[in-house]
Amino acid sequence: MEDALLEWLTGEAEGIDADPTSPQRPGHRSGPREGCAQARAAPSRTEQIVDALTRLATDNALYPEKFPDGVYEVARDRLVAKQTDVTVRLAKLQEVEQQPMREEFYPVVAGLLEEWDTLLATEKNNLLRKLLRRVALTGTGRGSESIDFHPVWEPNPWATNLKEEEHHP
Repeated sequence: MEDALLEWLTGEAEGIDADPTSPQRPGHRSGPREGCAQARAAPSRTEQIVDALTRLATDNALYPEKFPDGVYEVARDRLVAKQTDVTVRLAKLQEVEQQPMREEFYPVVAGLLEEWDTLLATEKNNLLRKLLRRVALTGTGRGSESIDFHPVWEPNPWATNLKEEEHHP
């Protein structure tokens, strides 16, 4: 197990210089979070849709003759669909914002690998807890086990299964 862990850490440390998401200039951050900041800076699309729905409902209530049969319902359904789409996209942006970035962990990865032989087991465990969501041991029989490392900066590969378990205890 320790050999597999050291191999994984070595692979992560080798990728530090080659990682295209690492900032090229001090203070410049690229990647998915940049899109989040831009989306947050724009006027709230959800508020615009709610305002449009309110105006549409008001116009329909005050001037029903203005809308031929079915036009109000189609317009309302389109606005509600847009609102749902925007809400889903904002939820995804929140997940991206909350997801740690790989570059935040480079010093820990490099330092852990360099100091591995000098650290106590508790120190190694504490540092590994900062890096790893879980270590998954899977297998179907003797000798066919695999070890998967799930770092905290990658999306949780079991998230779908965990959400299903929350809804179906």
